[in-house]
Parts: sequence; structure tokens; C-alpha cells
Amino acid sequence: MAEKKSASKKTTTASKKTTTTSKKTTKAKAKPKAASSAPTKKRARPFKSVLVHYRRHNGDYENWGLHLWDVDEGALDGAMITDWGNPIPFNTEDDFGRIATVQIRENDKAFGFIVHKWEDKDLGGDKVFNPERREREIWLVEGHHDLYTSQEDALASMA
Repeated sequence: MAEKKSASKKTTTASKKTTTTSKKTTKAKAKPKAASSAPTKKRARPFKSVLVHYRRHNGDYENWGLHLWDVDEGALDGAMITDWGNPIPFNTEDDFGRIATVQIRENDKAFGFIVHKWEDKDLGGDKVFNPERREREIWLVEGHHDLYTSQEDALASMA
């Protein structure tokens, strides 16, 4: 007859607590891998980009652009950080509106932006975007304070 091993229960009368004990199983430890003699090189991450789609109701995009800055140090490619008088233009277009391409260095660092034309600001002023959730595109609608991560959501907000 085969003998069964099972957890045993002990009851102590003083505290009336039930405890369960069981036998632990151990796993064999993995052998460490041999160290490579080849030197390791730290690879720089290539610059990545975020597409910023912008829709103006009247279709007038002249002189509208993005003023950009790092919220988290190192978020943007240095050439993207702009002064007020020289915003990044919305220089391509699609069916939604115009698009600006923002070059980023790090996927998990936030950058700030303002959509403006001279002293006129849209979207309620300063905005912050962090592409940490892997969004590579955002959609903005004139007069809306929200950032949309899909064109469908942006279009639905206009209905």
C-alpha cells in the first residue's frame, strides 16, 4: 500500500489557532552563465518621434506652431526645444488637419508644449505629454483642452 504524504494540522488548545505545515520542495539552482569576454557597448537609443495632429475649424494654420520644452530632462532632441518666437510648424497635412513631428530622446520622459500663433494660445495654454504608454501620436482640436490618443476620439469630441 502506497503511503500518502499530506499536510498535517495541529491545533493548540490554549490559543485555539489552527496551523498548517507542509514539506518544502526545493528547485535546483541554475548554473550561472559564463561571462563573455567581448566588451559590451552601451547603445544609444535612436531618436524617436511623436506626431502631433492639430485641427483648426476654419483651416487656417498660418503661423500656428508648437512651443516645446523638456518637462523631464532629456525628453526632447535638443533641436526641438524652441523659443517663443520660433515654434515648430505644423508642416504636413492629412484628412484630419496639420501635423508636426516632435523628435524625442526617451520614451518615458514628458515634454511640454503650447500651440500658439504669436500671443494667441490654443487648447487652454500649457500641455504636457508623456509617451510612456507608447502612444506615438496625439490629436488636438482647436478650442479643446483635452489631448486625444486616437483620431476617432478627437473626431467624436467635435460631434
